[in-house]
Amino acid sequence: MSFEALKDERDKALGNFTRPVTFTLAELWLLNDFTRHEISQMDTWKYPPASKSLNQEIALAVVACVDSKLKEYTLELCEGDLLVIDYNVRRELKTPEGAHGDEILLKCWRALRQLAGLLDSNDYSDLKYSEVIKNANNDPGPHANDLADDAA
Repeated sequence: MSFEALKDERDKALGNFTRPVTFTLAELWLLNDFTRHEISQMDTWKYPPASKSLNQEIALAVVACVDSKLKEYTLELCEGDLLVIDYNVRRELKTPEGAHGDEILLKCWRALRQLAGLLDSNDYSDLKYSEVIKNANNDPGPHANDLADDAA
């Protein structure tokens, strides 16, 4: 079975949802610099730090921005895609075009927070992150139906 088929099977089993994340053209170029389509022994990772489909989506987004003179583009990213970006993009990265690694990471972490069902950070402002995650695993929270509606 190919890696992509395994990934699709895993995503279906985990019920992977996606979240829209908007990147500027400069950020897309930075993502292209660091997001690879494969790595050695990719099938041994639960969440490999490379993704052919994400690599293709980024490339197509860059082309769309350049061809249509768009300043930004929104990608629908699943947890695996967000983790690929988190693994490869460093906070201190900066490009001459104005992309910043920390801004990309914050966008991805906010999307991961949304995927975890923690849509409004103000609901949890007095808790430690570990407590929030524990509560999220035990209690679907006030926004649980939002995720279920998005999946339908």
